[in-house]
This record gives sequence, structure tokens and C-alpha cells, in this order.
Amino acid sequence: MYQHIVLCGGTSMLPNLQQQLGLRVQQLVSGSYQVKIQKCNPYYGAWMGAALLCSLDSFLPYWATKEGYEEHGPSILRVR
Repeated sequence: MYQHIVLCGGTSMLPNLQQQLGLRVQQLVSGSYQVKIQKCNPYYGAWMGAALLCSLDSFLPYWATKEGYEEHGPSILRVR
């Protein structure tokens, strides 16, 4: 689990964030775990993650369709 930490978004562009986070996480876990932090594209990472999530069949129940929105209005977004 500690080898799959991903930083995304504008905050990931802060100087030395990747190194500092790696050091602090390593201090929290025992020495037998290897900590590996990857940076994704700060501009498109969130969009790519959302696109991947929406492509999963298990995410289908959370979709709000145009028809549902037209029938129920914005409140349909709070239900899902």
C-alpha cells in the first residue's frame, strides 16, 4: 500500500512536497515497508482519474442522466 501513493492536482507542484511526504510517511511505518510516491500530471491527473472511475461498471449506479436531471432537477445530484 505504501508503494502506491499518488500526488495529483495543483498542490502536488509545491516544492519538495513529494520528498517531504515520503520522509514523513516512512517515519510512520516500520522500516520493512518501502514508501514510493508518484506524481501524476498536475493539470490532467484529476480528469484522468475521473474518466477511469466513470468507465467502471460498478460506478453506473452513481450516474445522473440528463433525463433524471430534467425530471428531478438539481436535487438528483444530492441523492447520488
